[in-house]
Amino acid sequence: MVSAVVGIAVLSAAGGYGVGELTQPKSVRSIDTGPIAAVSATPTPSSPTPSPTSTRTPVPNDDPALDPAELAFESRTFTVVGDAAPNVGARAEIAGDVPRHWRKVDLHDRPDWGKFNNPSNSKRSMRYGLPVAETIEESKKVQIGRLTPLVDQLVTFQPVAPSGTTTGPDGAERTYTAIAYTYLPPGEDKSLLYVLTRWVSVHGDGRADVEISVTGLPQDKAALEKIMNRAMKSAVREDL
Repeated sequence: MVSAVVGIAVLSAAGGYGVGELTQPKSVRSIDTGPIAAVSATPTPSSPTPSPTSTRTPVPNDDPALDPAELAFESRTFTVVGDAAPNVGARAEIAGDVPRHWRKVDLHDRPDWGKFNNPSNSKRSMRYGLPVAETIEESKKVQIGRLTPLVDQLVTFQPVAPSGTTTGPDGAERTYTAIAYTYLPPGEDKSLLYVLTRWVSVHGDGRADVEISVTGLPQDKAALEKIMNRAMKSAVREDL
């Protein structure tokens, strides 16, 4: 796993990116958090090359870290509709655990997402979504390809286990692949955000069944990992 280099500049038109994460467009079934062992050593991608004309500089955010010990969860159910390949027109009901009291956000331009925000700080959020490709590895590759040109948002890939396994409630092994990165959202707020995304293959065959992403401040990393693991454990998908 390699550390990444920082990339810099100003956001032009990165359509589809919302405050709180940098995940572009575009099926969950169920997952456990037991020990997550790495199963491959795919290198962490390099971060974008800094722009010599950038003037954007992150400002440290001193908000207290989200405390993992204070997190409680509740199951939420929602419907998603695919609007990009390979899930165009696909409808699925997803149920999964979300931190208690986090509010669902209505995203009319992202029917393939179910997104939830922390009510006291919208920089903290999580979402379940339909994958952007047929396999977990291809989904990760597509997302990295979308992130790396965004030098304007200082996308910096962070060390993270690139792949792993876990066991669902039915005892079956599931596999996942992951990326983590920090970035500076567009706008006046100069706080860096930390994003952890995993693509999960429920049957362990490499097929991308669900994409899960959690976002917060860098100091929230431990809590975000707990939220992610709980989501992987509880996620259930039913195609409609």
